[in-house]
Amino acid sequence: MSDPQGSKTTEIEGEGGSAVSCQTPTNDQGPDNPKAPVEKLPDRVEQPEDAYLVKMPSEIILSITEHMDRQSLRSLALTSSELHYTVRAEFYRSFNYETYRLALKTGDFDQIQRCIAHNAAPVDIVWGKEHEEPATPAHENRRDLLGYLDHKPINYLVFAFEEGKITADQCLFVLRRLVENRGDIATAWTDFEDLEPERIGKRAEFAGKMKHIPHYFLLAFRKEIDNAKLEGAASIICYLSAKGFNFPREVPAYLYNSGFESRSRSREDYLEFVPMGRTYDHAPITWMMRSACPPSVLEAFLKRLRRQGATLTSPLEKCPESLRYRQSYLKHGVIDYEQDTMTTELWFLAMQLYDDLLDPLGWRPIYDGEVSDIWESKLDLLDRYQGIDDSERRHLVSILKSLRNIEDKVRAQGVSVFRRNARRACWTELTAMLPSESEGSYISMFSDTDSLTDRVHRFSLQVRFDAGPWWDAFYSRSPFE
Repeated sequence: MSDPQGSKTTEIEGEGGSAVSCQTPTNDQGPDNPKAPVEKLPDRVEQPEDAYLVKMPSEIILSITEHMDRQSLRSLALTSSELHYTVRAEFYRSFNYETYRLALKTGDFDQIQRCIAHNAAPVDIVWGKEHEEPATPAHENRRDLLGYLDHKPINYLVFAFEEGKITADQCLFVLRRLVENRGDIATAWTDFEDLEPERIGKRAEFAGKMKHIPHYFLLAFRKEIDNAKLEGAASIICYLSAKGFNFPREVPAYLYNSGFESRSRSREDYLEFVPMGRTYDHAPITWMMRSACPPSVLEAFLKRLRRQGATLTSPLEKCPESLRYRQSYLKHGVIDYEQDTMTTELWFLAMQLYDDLLDPLGWRPIYDGEVSDIWESKLDLLDRYQGIDDSERRHLVSILKSLRNIEDKVRAQGVSVFRRNARRACWTELTAMLPSESEGSYISMFSDTDSLTDRVHRFSLQVRFDAGPWWDAFYSRSPFE
């Protein structure tokens, strides 16, 4: 028995006798239903012989449409070719450009283009909270908070990109249009984890004031492992940076929700490899030095800094405002807190490289030796844009030598064999060249009293990580308890 609520498909004759299919709207496809499909109007509709409404002036027809819902507008547009051309533009603009909102939300790029063609994709549109309902139960990526927030095109666009509903090229097309028409893309949400709706709003306001690149594009390098998507994110970031958008001082990801570092691992996975995991370091250079982040992103960052009148080695007073401030949440409210020198911990970089080299569930190099090649490219960029001094260069070059040695051993033994002795063969090799607390160094060491706050940025040895006790503790208990 057929479903009485199911949609009925009818055919309308098109040009050359061809049939155009359309759906009669059903009871569950009303304008207030967020799950309603994004409709497409056919290009041509048959003209009925007794269409009295068609004979009315267009002004009267349009005044009638002001009181019709979206599905009724669609049905009216399908009545005749005359009404189709009269009502079509009104349909796309109806209910505060609902068709455009749904197209962005679902990543329907064809429909986005149709909205643009019908002048129904305004760059300054804001959709109210009533367009979304809190999800139950709460999602890991906190989409349950959408019902508490107003929405702009950029909010839906970044979600569509993150969730793979829209490609990087399609996303960049929409972004270009927003930027060229002065749409607001900086006042975008940051990561939702552990935040209340009012804090999300405050962070978005702060990002807008600092004209930040939307955080979700930057978070791709902490969450994604697909090289095509990573390259796409890099293209988007480079474009936005060239257009005057700034890199934030930190890109917090909290629990790296939905990222590869939070993916569950089986007993067999842990027996094969135990990752170092998260460093909880949100500094920009830390994640830019990850192998998953193409060198083009670091270059865009260094170029943007230079256009702002500074380099990483410039005196601290030259640090641009967008990199000098962060938000702090205190009992009496939210303040923009001025920071000192940005630091990047060398031990955190070693932890990242350890996982880049060996983690089978994380980002994987395309060819043997790619990790060290990427590292070398980034060292060249830091040299070219005055990002390091001689002491920092010496430590970074020593890490490069360690990477080359490790990759030679991986080629000789095979990565599966090498993983079994990763603790000694990889971690010890990576960190052996870093100075101990007793050796001394010209860069910041272990204690806070050694901290140097005279430059925009410094590589640091203040934090060090002894992996031995960590591994011993891990293997002394079951990670599955």
